[in-house]
Amino acid sequence: MAHPLAHPQRLRELSNQARAGRTLRRTARRVLAPVAEPRIAVLARCDDQLAKWLGAAFPDSRVVGIESGLTRWERHGRLAGAGPLDLLVDDGGTGDGVIDRFVESFRHLRKGGTYVLTARSPDAGDRLHRFLDDLRAGHEVPVAAADRDGLARAVRETSRGRGQLTVTRRGRTLAKVRENEMNEALAVDASRGRILATVPAVQFDSRCEMRVSHRARKDRTKERYEAPTLYLREYLDVSCRPKSVVVQRGLLCPDTYRHHLNTNLTHKSLKDAGRQFVVAPRNQPPEGRLEGTYFHLDNEIRGFFGHALTEQVSRLWAWQQARERYPGIKALLSINRGREVAEWELMLLEAGGIDRSEVEVIREPMRVERLLSATPMFSMPAYVHPRIIETWDAVGVALRGRASERAYPSRIFCSRQDDRRPCVNRDEVESLFVAHGFEVVFPEQLPLPDQVAMFHEADVIAGYAGSGLFTTLFSDRPKHLVVITPDTYGPSNEYMISAVRGHRLDVAVGISQSKVGKEALRAPFVVDWATDGRWLTEVLDSL
Repeated sequence: MAHPLAHPQRLRELSNQARAGRTLRRTARRVLAPVAEPRIAVLARCDDQLAKWLGAAFPDSRVVGIESGLTRWERHGRLAGAGPLDLLVDDGGTGDGVIDRFVESFRHLRKGGTYVLTARSPDAGDRLHRFLDDLRAGHEVPVAAADRDGLARAVRETSRGRGQLTVTRRGRTLAKVRENEMNEALAVDASRGRILATVPAVQFDSRCEMRVSHRARKDRTKERYEAPTLYLREYLDVSCRPKSVVVQRGLLCPDTYRHHLNTNLTHKSLKDAGRQFVVAPRNQPPEGRLEGTYFHLDNEIRGFFGHALTEQVSRLWAWQQARERYPGIKALLSINRGREVAEWELMLLEAGGIDRSEVEVIREPMRVERLLSATPMFSMPAYVHPRIIETWDAVGVALRGRASERAYPSRIFCSRQDDRRPCVNRDEVESLFVAHGFEVVFPEQLPLPDQVAMFHEADVIAGYAGSGLFTTLFSDRPKHLVVITPDTYGPSNEYMISAVRGHRLDVAVGISQSKVGKEALRAPFVVDWATDGRWLTEVLDSL
């Protein structure tokens, strides 16, 4: 039998591999020579020797191998953790998937960073070269529309020589990183931080019995919730920007996003550069710096009552653990739209165990030496974790302990004075409730402890859907809620609160005067007295 090396095709393959290796080595030396402690990632097959060679050739570098068998989110998390990259090498071999690999990995490079497709597979080089020509010319390419422009703008120049394709990066982007991807990033680079504690995932059936006068246009309630694993993480050297933006060396921590399980992650202060990247903001990293340890308790819409109760309070489960580990820790907030931290916010934090002296408020982007951040236990409409009751109970008890000593009505109707989703026939609706023994109240006119005590003492709580009814989360016994809402606004928050608290929920659905986008969230609505009004009357008669 002939020796394998005597086969002409095998000899050509070995010769091509040797030539490709020499070409790559020259490119790597040229690109990395001026860089101190370069960051390198290699898209390669298992046990590929290239990553080992790069690590040996550049001993001050950090080299990460990204195996082809990983899932997409694992690759994204590891690339984000390894980055921003100075050199990214695709040594995947065949042309299959080369375009996908480029699209998902290229923007993990820093500004001026270099992507190299080795000459191991000429077919892969041809495919990617044609793709890049079409992309930059604005022709149709197999890339999601949301990614095309951002990807095209990121390509500065390409070159082809000795079978190797080299692409240089333009501009700076930050990688959007989800919860599981952040864990991969921390595993790749321990200097970023670590996981300090976890709360196991859980599935549970909703305890809420809900009835509606007719089905709302948007009903996002669930009979069964799947709450994910929750994490308390420690980040080292991060940039905290107003409205809860948390940046760490080329990536956006998942704590940036309120709805962190959404298919598309969006933030009002950030400009997307594709589905998984955003344009890096100016003043990054910022000049100001906070020494010490801080607990991330900021919010994109900080200063608004409903968001504080559902989103910020849902991170307090980890506060005591954080303070036990770091006794001098402070809670970190930011100014939002000029809104200072209100008295009711400070009282809410105090009830959660955070003294006023432990609150730090930033007005501009700041670098933070150490930041602890917890996955929220409540993320509407995706999930609520049943262990949030422990936090709600503790905060509720603390607030009620500061309430005025007076009698509270057993039936309340929470009205409101703003113009968000006003009920056109409000007088008629509220008169019906008054006739059934309800006292019309404006909760925001009371101190927060008195609000909590009033909701706790009431047996039946009614009102218009929205933040005015969220205080029911502090009531440690099941209540009967009667909610009035337009057909464009489902009582998702009220239902999720009731899903763990066991509240009964009767919902009268009115007719909105607008069904158009965001306008529908503020538009007036009317309760049709012949249908929904009759249904509502029957509910109240049965009390």
